[in-house]
Amino acid sequence: MATILPTMVNQLNQNVAPRNPVCTFKHFNSCNPTKFYGNEGPTVLLQWFESIEGTFINVDCPENQKVRYATSVVQRRALTWWNGEKRNHGIEVALALPWDDVKTRITDEFCPCKEIHDAVLGSKPATLEEAIYLVAALTDNHVKAGTLSKKDAKKTL
Repeated sequence: MATILPTMVNQLNQNVAPRNPVCTFKHFNSCNPTKFYGNEGPTVLLQWFESIEGTFINVDCPENQKVRYATSVVQRRALTWWNGEKRNHGIEVALALPWDDVKTRITDEFCPCKEIHDAVLGSKPATLEEAIYLVAALTDNHVKAGTLSKKDAKKTL
């Protein structure tokens, strides 16, 4: 018994050793990730990116699942756009895109009108965050100046 017991204890310890948790869609969804509708404007888009990426961290989401999980919470106009992306490129290709590429595509689609878009591109922001903040500031300035109404700004967002 004295010779068998240590072997049995080692085997039991190996079987109950802690495993790395696996990020499942159920686990991701249980964190109530923020939804994105596509008509809220650049500031909300940036907040959505920050919220989704925080959820990725909390659930230890692997890179190859980020697009699949993040796009599962897009709704309304954003869902229609994402469904078009999947149709145009194929579902597997769209889901295999790197998260940063999808963020760029979402930003291109849901940031405001051409006039503001050109100004942001011309300023060559170093990061996506800088670009989104610039879009928000330019949109606000145009609304205040009367060259873009809040109603028009919402349509272009």
